[in-house]
Amino acid sequence: MAAELKAWAETSLAQVSGRSELAKALIYMLARWPALMRAFDDGRLALDSNAAERAIRPLAVGVGRKNDLFAGSELGAERAAAF
Repeated sequence: MAAELKAWAETSLAQVSGRSELAKALIYMLARWPALMRAFDDGRLALDSNAAERAIRPLAVGVGRKNDLFAGSELGAERAAAF
């Protein structure tokens, strides 16, 4: 099954415009082929990182990211960075 999927992806890639979204997706998949096959071989592996991203979201939103743009002053920015 995996060999057929890879053959289909390579054949399809040769038939579509290199700038199309489909071509970009196929190139992405083929470039990561070993990792994709590893995920298919071991069903315990997640195909995405959504669970990890959801787990760290409260920390990222509460402590940093865009909130750091509004430190109020240079001293406030230094304190936020130290925290």
